[in-house]
Amino acid sequence: DCPPRENNPDAAGHFIACVPGFSRSEFINYENCCMATGSAMASTMMEYKRTKNSAVLERAKRLFSGIKTICDCGKSFEEGFIPKFYGGRFTYQTSTDQCFYLIWGLDMYYESADSSERSFIEKQIPAIADFWMRHNYTWSYFQFKDMVWPPLRFPPILLMAWYYSGD
Repeated sequence: DCPPRENNPDAAGHFIACVPGFSRSEFINYENCCMATGSAMASTMMEYKRTKNSAVLERAKRLFSGIKTICDCGKSFEEGFIPKFYGGRFTYQTSTDQCFYLIWGLDMYYESADSSERSFIEKQIPAIADFWMRHNYTWSYFQFKDMVWPPLRFPPILLMAWYYSGD
């Protein structure tokens, strides 16, 4: 369990975040899993485009499977919700930077995806943007209730959604 914020400093006196119901190691190891997986996908696809190495494409397929697992987990709550996946489990935590990097990875993979993967990407990217629009670009984040996310994070998400949906 998480101690109260004021009772949870590190050695330097800074707050150490945690999420109730998850261990600190789950929090630390999975805090940026969507961002890291999306970035890994984007860099893997850059490598594949340069080398055309089939082993690199296989790595991308595994990354796609991980991204799809995260998206499917979020969909169990609400269409387009991208959860922070602490310990491989659902949470109500999300953030726009996690969504942006996940979208970037999916977009980079699209050209090499098979037809079912392309269909998933074509639906998932607009669904993420729709989630944020339905919630008026706000979402509670840790102790911040209905936090208004930085507006400059949304144009690339909305642009990619338009690119895949035309809407």
